[in-house]
Amino acid sequence: MNINGETNVYGIIGNPVSHSLSPLFQNYFLELGQLNGVYVPFHVERDSLTDALSGLIALGVRGVNVTIPYKEDALRHIITDAESAMVGAINTIKFEDGQTTAKNTDWIGVKDALIGIGAGTGLEDSDVLMIGAGGTARAVIHALENMNAVKISICNRNTERLNQLLAHARLNYPRVKFTSIPWEHTEVEQASNSASLVINCTSVGLHGEPFPFAIKGKGFAFDIVYEKKGFTSFCQQAHKCGRVYADGLPMLIAQGAASFVWWHGGQTPDKLATMRWIEQKLGRSQMLLPGWEAAG
Repeated sequence: MNINGETNVYGIIGNPVSHSLSPLFQNYFLELGQLNGVYVPFHVERDSLTDALSGLIALGVRGVNVTIPYKEDALRHIITDAESAMVGAINTIKFEDGQTTAKNTDWIGVKDALIGIGAGTGLEDSDVLMIGAGGTARAVIHALENMNAVKISICNRNTERLNQLLAHARLNYPRVKFTSIPWEHTEVEQASNSASLVINCTSVGLHGEPFPFAIKGKGFAFDIVYEKKGFTSFCQQAHKCGRVYADGLPMLIAQGAASFVWWHGGQTPDKLATMRWIEQKLGRSQMLLPGWEAAG
């Protein structure tokens, strides 16, 4: 990487942000594309989001990803597309020609990751269980509806947040049947037994804490949380119950690739090659991604 007076700056804003793997693979994308740019993390305190966005513009930063806890808050500050407005959160911002625009590529990352692990078909004939109702849950629902899912059950510890998500989902995705599940072992495990796909949309496991439910049943289990060794507490439970599982690393790479294309144009970076490169850097085993391998 050669930084000079013409190097374009990109980054990620969040709190915390020091754990993020985005700088690792976004700089890899820049290197592969032979682009004069650098991608860096920006820690932003919660009461400083407006000032941070103004500062990024003033400094000539070209674009940023947005992570926890700003994906919903940032939406109120920026012009966005109809799709991101429907999701209700953004994760990518572009500063170009005096304009600040934003979009959501998280849902693209969810869809691509599910296709990658082999869970991209048959959702119109099966049940999906979502655990958690945070900001990323809306992107997950958008992806599932795009993949023809018609029955989605959701549980969340905070019932107010769950009801808000259900109201949003029923309004925007009327062809999908949404069901609420109590945050109780018996109820969750019964719903899991009948679901071909279980998705963790909580942050449980981000700091190594145990996952509260067994992920019973057959099929797939997908965690939006990623862990350097690829074995989050949710994935551990899924493994015990015999499910095909994946942590959030393929989603992270896929949403980042979509952001990269929006900023720079051109072809989508090779997601599978990037996944293998990062796995090697982190010293983790290769994840089975038959969908990505079949796509070449």
